[in-house]
Amino acid sequence: MCWKVVSLLTICILTLGACGREVRRRGEDPIIATHGSRVSALAAFTGTIDYDPKTKCLFIEVDLGLGPSRRTFPFWPRGTRSIIHEGRRGVSVPGSGRFLDGDAIEAGGRDYEPDAFPQLEIPKACKKYGFSTINKD
Repeated sequence: MCWKVVSLLTICILTLGACGREVRRRGEDPIIATHGSRVSALAAFTGTIDYDPKTKCLFIEVDLGLGPSRRTFPFWPRGTRSIIHEGRRGVSVPGSGRFLDGDAIEAGGRDYEPDAFPQLEIPKACKKYGFSTINKD
């Protein structure tokens, strides 16, 4: 019994902050989400911040290097705020600065399938590409 509890706890921690309970929607325009996970970056990537005016969601177009990019809805570190700066939408990340529509970004995190967080209250169009955590380290 104890082994099952420990295994489930490990799975929950690895699936982002106590089974996703720490993932929260922030902001209305742009719509972003933050996480409280302490899981280290599992993969590094480069990409471009991409605001979609139709959905009001802030995505990252991840550069795959060999072909078309892959869009993802990022979960930013806790404390991140959605902002509009000089007409461009983006985020202000504590300790890292501003990232605005069109800016390049290098980050690390973990990817999740589109159905991984059904409780997250964001438009379906923002979920359809899947998610990536963005970690501070």
